[in-house]
Amino acid sequence: MINCIDAVFDPEICQRLIAETPMSVMVTDLNLKIIQVNKSFVATTGYSISEAIGQTPRLLSSHRHDQHFYSLMWHAILETGQWQGEIWNRRKDGEVYPEWLNINVIRDHDGIVSHYAGVFSDISAYDNSRKRLHYMAHYDALTGLANRTLLDDRLGQSIDKACRDNAMLAVMFIDLDHFKRVNDSLGHSAGDKVLNAVAETLRQQVRQVDTVARISGDEFVVVFTDLQAVEHLAKVAKKMVEALGQPFDIGGESAVYVSASIGISVYPLDGENTEELLKNADIAMYKAKESGRNSFMFYTDQMGKVLQEHLLLERDLRTALENQELTVVYQPQVCAQDHRITGFEVLLRWYHPLRGWISPAVFIPIAENAGLISTLTRWVFTAACIQLKDWHQRFDQRLKMAVNISGKQFKLGRLDEEILNIIHSTGVTADRIELELTETSLIENVDKATEILNSIRQHGVCLAIDDFGTGYSSLNYLKLFDVDKLKIDRSFVQALFNGKSDSEIVTAIIAMANNLNIAVIAEGVETREQLTFLQECGCDEIQGYYFSTPESAAVIAQLLSPVLKD
Repeated sequence: MINCIDAVFDPEICQRLIAETPMSVMVTDLNLKIIQVNKSFVATTGYSISEAIGQTPRLLSSHRHDQHFYSLMWHAILETGQWQGEIWNRRKDGEVYPEWLNINVIRDHDGIVSHYAGVFSDISAYDNSRKRLHYMAHYDALTGLANRTLLDDRLGQSIDKACRDNAMLAVMFIDLDHFKRVNDSLGHSAGDKVLNAVAETLRQQVRQVDTVARISGDEFVVVFTDLQAVEHLAKVAKKMVEALGQPFDIGGESAVYVSASIGISVYPLDGENTEELLKNADIAMYKAKESGRNSFMFYTDQMGKVLQEHLLLERDLRTALENQELTVVYQPQVCAQDHRITGFEVLLRWYHPLRGWISPAVFIPIAENAGLISTLTRWVFTAACIQLKDWHQRFDQRLKMAVNISGKQFKLGRLDEEILNIIHSTGVTADRIELELTETSLIENVDKATEILNSIRQHGVCLAIDDFGTGYSSLNYLKLFDVDKLKIDRSFVQALFNGKSDSEIVTAIIAMANNLNIAVIAEGVETREQLTFLQECGCDEIQGYYFSTPESAAVIAQLLSPVLKD
């Protein structure tokens, strides 16, 4: 950097210093006429020495800076004798480039300003790297949409503006339905093409002033500013759901179909900051999924209350697991013809010290979402196997034990290894264990479920489809998973005499199972009339309050006792 060239400095050395420095140098007189430049100046600007001499620095002007910029620059030079900063200039070929410029005054022997010296370097490479880093930090590499960092920044600015203008804005949280199937079946390359197609579809549905962001794998967020009416937002959401439901052509043999669930929160009704609006839109999105997917839903205070309740129950469930407050009970399964006990379904029970009995229908989904389901199942399965081994030794080795398995567990580790390890460690006979799974849990994890269940079946463990008739009821699943038993859902049994359709469904299920050599058990049997109907249809086993409620192991032992039987 040349801060000052003193007149007493050797002129020859000074000229060599200017000529050989790797930085570009330009010296002017007090009228700003260029009187000297060096080789680096020529290389940077493209102007030869003869073309530059006699010109003013306006020769390099990019016209990107206004008069105010130059006024501040010269104010600093005249007051302090120097200025430095980033400035945009233009090369001879017309290319505009950024440079880092230092301007210093040159004084004579008497300390009077006689010349000005500008020393600068081309920083375009640095500027491009800086822009690249900025892009990488703020934009999604795959889709080019804003990322979470930029979304937070823009949403925060939009909230501040809406607050000043007393206006509304909306946040849409968009999650693709069953997107994992696309990656699993077509590969991640196809999945990336779908994500890009979704991103482009979202861009087309919004205004330029709105922000579209991709915040994770298949999750997108749209921020709508200057919202005039919530009713208009519903129309936009409906249009967006329809657009995302159209087939995407990604260059394969056939188009790819996806759908989306959308949750919507509105400022200031549903939150006054970025965190609240995103959280509540996310809650509404999950509610849309629970309601059947491929739809949208607005956030309500009730959703927040439900979430808070779930969080409290999750905390208490963790405590209950640590303190061993959960218990298991067993409901007998009996032969439909002679009423002999053939086995049991093990059921989990939770008595909360303040809330009383909490239904499994409430706490099992909480355990699934909280990542506790594997711990719960492992504990229940171990207790059931130990109990079954005891009953085999004391009463009847033909007894079976049915254990419910959550579909979520197919995504968590090796379920087959855990089950087989417990069976072997407890010494129970594998073919006396029956795993109950719902149709929905199977279809959501077909490939993983097929692999794991086939591994378990090879060791003799039986497989039953629970709640049969309420899910997809695909005959292909019966073949794919080598099913041993179908369990008719209690809703059909309860409605046997309420209408023709339910009784016909039950009859058809039993007939189909008999033809396929698959056993059938009906749950929820509570009356003699229901039992008789099922017996006449050829149902193999019965489970329900007509025979027994779920009971503790001690009560079940009394039912199995030969003394009491006699």
